[in-house]
Amino acid sequence: MEQGKRKVKPWHKRWWGFLLIIGFWPITLIWWVWKKSNWEREIKIASTIVLVILIFIVGVRYGQNVEKTKRLTTEALNQRQVDSSISLTVTLAPKMKRVPYEIINTWEIPNGGQGKLVVIDTKYFNKEGMPLLGQTLKEDVKNDRNAFISIFTDKRAALLRDKVLTDDMTDEERDFYDKHYIAQYNKNGNSGFNEFVIYYDGVMGSNSETIKY
Repeated sequence: MEQGKRKVKPWHKRWWGFLLIIGFWPITLIWWVWKKSNWEREIKIASTIVLVILIFIVGVRYGQNVEKTKRLTTEALNQRQVDSSISLTVTLAPKMKRVPYEIINTWEIPNGGQGKLVVIDTKYFNKEGMPLLGQTLKEDVKNDRNAFISIFTDKRAALLRDKVLTDDMTDEERDFYDKHYIAQYNKNGNSGFNEFVIYYDGVMGSNSETIKY
C-alpha cells in the first residue's frame, strides 16, 4: 500500500513563522490582506493604504521617542558630569588661608611700625577663624619692626577708642566697646615679643586664648 505523503504545515503555522509574524508584523498584515483574506480588490487596496499610513505613523512616533530618549540620556549624563565637576571643585578647593579685615584707623609707632584698629566679620569670630586671623596679621606685618593691632567686630566700637584714651565714655558705650573688642595683636621687634590674644567673650571676659609666635 502506497504510503501517503506527509502534509506540510504552511510557514505561518510553524514556530519560526510565528516569530517572523511577530518581528515583521506590518509586512505580515499586508501579506494577510492580499493572500488570505477574501476581500474585494478595492477593499484590499484601501486596507493596504490604511496599514501603510499606520505603519508610517508608528515609525515616526517610535523615531521621535528614540530621539527623545537619547536627548534625555545625553542631558542627564551632561548634568551628572557638571555635578561631578562641581563636587570635585568643592572637594579640591583649598582651605581659606587668611581672614579679611577692614582697617579703620592707623598711627605711626615712634621706633618703627604702625598701630591699627581693624574690624572683621563676626563669621570669623570662632575657634577656627581667630587663630587664622592671627596668622594673617603676623604675615601682613612681617616686615614691620613693631605692631599694635586692636581687632573689633563692630566699626562703631573701634571708633570709640579715642574716648577710651580720654576716659570720656558712657557706661553704655563702654559695655559696647568691651563686647566688640575681641582680640589684640602685638609685636616688638626689639625684644622679639610677638603674640595674639583672643577674647572670646569680650576684652573684659574670662574666656581668652593667647597665641605666641
